[in-house]
Amino acid sequence: ELHIHFFEGSNNSDDLKELLEICQSHPGETTMILCISCLDDKFVFIESGAKNNVTVSTKFLEEVREALGEKRYRLKANNNVPEPRRQFNFKKKEPAQA
Repeated sequence: ELHIHFFEGSNNSDDLKELLEICQSHPGETTMILCISCLDDKFVFIESGAKNNVTVSTKFLEEVREALGEKRYRLKANNNVPEPRRQFNFKKKEPAQA
């Protein structure tokens, strides 16, 4: 997941439009969540939807940094644990009896 931080007092709709343009130029599979810090010290989290999923790359993060400023995003690792791979137990051949 990629969390993008917006602040009600300092960001505006133009910032959101610019972020959308950046996201559309880097389509991918990473879910983007907008974290909006409101003036009354409350937070709102909005999942942007599958059509706005992005590919996180150095270039993408650089563009976000240029558009919104420093420390405006946070990457969260995928906590899903993959299923264990099947293990094969090979039977040892027993020596033939005489």
